Amino acid sequence: MGREWLDYESSLFSYGIEVDLKDPSKYAFYLRQGGLGLPDRDYYLKPEFEKQKAAYQTYVTTLLKLVAWPEAVARAKDVVDFETRVAEASWTKAEQRNLDAIYNPMTVDELAKFAPGFNWKGFLGTAKMDNLTRVIIAEKSAFPKLADIYAKTPLETIRAWHAFHIADNAAPYLSKAFTAAYFDLHGKTLSGQKEQQARWKRAITTVSGGDFGVGDRFGTFGTMGFGVGQLYSAKYFPAEAKAKIQALVTNLMAAYRSRIQKLDWMDDNTKEQALQKLDTYTIKVGYPDHTRDYSKLVVRKDD
Repeated sequence: MGREWLDYESSLFSYGIEVDLKDPSKYAFYLRQGGLGLPDRDYYLKPEFEKQKAAYQTYVTTLLKLVAWPEAVARAKDVVDFETRVAEASWTKAEQRNLDAIYNPMTVDELAKFAPGFNWKGFLGTAKMDNLTRVIIAEKSAFPKLADIYAKTPLETIRAWHAFHIADNAAPYLSKAFTAAYFDLHGKTLSGQKEQQARWKRAITTVSGGDFGVGDRFGTFGTMGFGVGQLYSAKYFPAEAKAKIQALVTNLMAAYRSRIQKLDWMDDNTKEQALQKLDTYTIKVGYPDHTRDYSKLVVRKDD
């Protein structure tokens, strides 16, 4: 399951390396509740979201059929029932905003005892974190419940759940049947969009970066954002334009330095620290001075 999160963001628990809330000088490994395909636990539990939940089950069925999963209709119901139990055990958005409540450091051994029923060492190992000794769990009271739900759920349901989420994450980049089903749920039902972007626009966004409107995995940064940026810069951003903007920013930094030195309300020690901070700034405007070489990359339509 750790591998699924690493590759497909599909897991009962999500994780990330972030600045330690109690010690900003260090980074920490955070574990959080996960496992839901709908935007929030309320979509599973509140009557006003019954339409969206029903559409979600239809979508799960469609994707399982598209990947030729056995007994797709029955397994789709199992998947949604499983996620409903996960939602019941999960914290609300309001509870997650309590910074003290979501800071619960412990060792991996302590986590295994605290939330038995889930193979934590196996999960962290397949996530390439097998040397980890300390974690910070967020929704503390949810972890034992989620681990217990996982342990008591039939294997065929867990397998179908994984298969669906892997297909869901890949759907925006697959054939028309997948992209149409994906947009019907994520675009129309959940986001209120009326029309899907043309395929060529979605393809460009996937490569260059941005967002084609329904939360694709690669949209924000793009699979080859720097490569597309090189082509754009070569055509529309000549070297003299970059030199001008760099000169402008350099003059701006010089103006900052002059103003700091002349401030009458700032003592000498504070001025020195402010100037040291100014010296740490790195000017990055236009495009990078050094970029990746894509000349040997071979792109094939059938790849």
